[in-house]
Amino acid sequence: MDIKSLLSVTLQTIKAHQSIFSILVLLQLLLFGSVGYITTANVQHIVEGTQGILGQLDQANFDPQKINDGQPFLNDITPIYQSYQIMKKYTLRWLWGLAAIAFTLYAASWIISHSLFTASEEGSSKKKNLKRISIIWTRFSILILAMGVILFLLFSIVIKASFFNDPDQEQLYDRIKIAAGIGLLFYYCFIVIAAHITARTYRAVIQQSFRTGIKKIHYSLPIAFFLNACIVGTAELIKLALERTTSFFLLLLATILLALVLVTARLLWIKTQHALIERA
Repeated sequence: MDIKSLLSVTLQTIKAHQSIFSILVLLQLLLFGSVGYITTANVQHIVEGTQGILGQLDQANFDPQKINDGQPFLNDITPIYQSYQIMKKYTLRWLWGLAAIAFTLYAASWIISHSLFTASEEGSSKKKNLKRISIIWTRFSILILAMGVILFLLFSIVIKASFFNDPDQEQLYDRIKIAAGIGLLFYYCFIVIAAHITARTYRAVIQQSFRTGIKKIHYSLPIAFFLNACIVGTAELIKLALERTTSFFLLLLATILLALVLVTARLLWIKTQHALIERA
């Protein structure tokens, strides 16, 4: 399978549907802004709550002998409880905010990306199209929920194993590497399924995902690696450029460039996955 020809077809499709592509770029910029706002609005309070807990623990009595003699672990647990409540409140707000963005803007970006390739084929009534979109949105919501649960479980396992068992730094590093590897594996499964989310039935989604993601992994995995390398490489170049200047105009251009690369990479990924099914 020739990646150059698929890129050429993707660019031709973008040229033929510039309005949809523009919507995708604007949606990606809105996604950046929403995640940035939700994060900055909550993470600062999370950090303050964490610092409050750690500050109280610095004053705690960890001496077993003194505790046996009747001295309390903390003279007053109210400040640490208040800091915990602050951390819990804003952590939940942050996670709920990210979840809302994932189920709306992120899902919409994938669904509209699919529509760019089917725009010229759609001839159904508005009622049927709306029903189709609702079905696809439901599927994508289930996929996002499954991915979110998996990532939460991985994070919880690492935290529990690292801080409630043996806190050895080398073992912690190994656990993080294993969790990251498992996370990347599930991310690969996620983008494969997302590329086939518009198949007619749930069974077809699974069958097509298995064919391209597993049976043809020698095609899919290198392409996924290449596209993500392009995204990460672009982000790193932008980071290096921004470290040398504080220009708002340059920051805006860099953000637009990253949005263009992300949207194009997503479209090319969908096209390559569909091409693998067509050539099966």
